[in-house]
Amino acid sequence: IRDLLPLVDLFLPNQAEAAAISGEQAPEKALAALSALASPDAVVVVKMGAAGCLAGSRAEAWRCPAFRVKVVEVTSAGDVFGAGFLYGFLGGWNLPEAARFASACGALAVQRPGSGGIVAGRTSEGYVTSVSGKRVPVAADTLCLHGDQPGAARFAEELRNAFEKKGIKVGAP
Repeated sequence: IRDLLPLVDLFLPNQAEAAAISGEQAPEKALAALSALASPDAVVVVKMGAAGCLAGSRAEAWRCPAFRVKVVEVTSAGDVFGAGFLYGFLGGWNLPEAARFASACGALAVQRPGSGGIVAGRTSEGYVTSVSGKRVPVAADTLCLHGDQPGAARFAEELRNAFEKKGIKVGAP
C-alpha cells in the first residue's frame, strides 16, 4: 500500500490501518506520515471510532470529535463515514465540514442493529444541525447506503458521476 500512496488523492484508513501502514502508533504522527507518502494535494482521514477522526493534508490537520451516541452495532460504520466524507469532499466542502458530516453519518449508522445504517441526506443534515447548531446543507435523499435499501442504486450512480466529473474513472457497481 505504501507504494501506491503517491497515486492517492483521498485515503481513509482506520486507526489500526494507519498505524500499520505508517509505522506510527500516535494518530497525529500516522496522519503526518501518510500525508507525506501520498500525492502532494492528497487528503488523509484517520477514522478513530468513538474518538472521532483526524483529517488533513501536508498543509493542515484537523481533529473532529465523534458525536456521543448510544452504540448498538458498529458494522458498516466506517463505510457510512466514508460515504459521508465523499459526499462533502466531492461537493467542495472544506475539510472540517466534510469530516463533521461524515462523523454524523457514522453516528447515525451505529445506532441501528445489523448494518441497517441507511443514512439519508436530510436525516444527517438535521442531526448535524441539532447537535452542533450549525446548518450543513444537504440535498434531500442524496445519501443513501446499503445495496438492499431503497435509493442505494441512485446513490451509487450519483457518486460515480461525481467522481467522473473530477476525471476519476469508476467501474460499474
